[in-house]
Amino acid sequence: MYDTIHLRLPIDRVGEFHLDSICSGLDRISEHTYYNGQNIISGRLSGNLRVSISDSNLSIKGSLAKYYLGNNFETLTQIQTLLNA
Repeated sequence: MYDTIHLRLPIDRVGEFHLDSICSGLDRISEHTYYNGQNIISGRLSGNLRVSISDSNLSIKGSLAKYYLGNNFETLTQIQTLLNA
């Protein structure tokens, strides 16, 4: 059974991307600047997965079951995850 994921990809491994196109698919977008000067833009994908983009990485956190099945009451198996990937 799979549920919560936390994926982090260093920004140098992401390749070319356009911030506008990523942000257009997100809800509740916010921007934060931390005390060390690092900027982070974050938002929600389908109201569930939190997507964060910083100067150093791209991060996705949230429940796969809720994203694919619409709730956390059903279980998401490894086979279902492979078929939906």
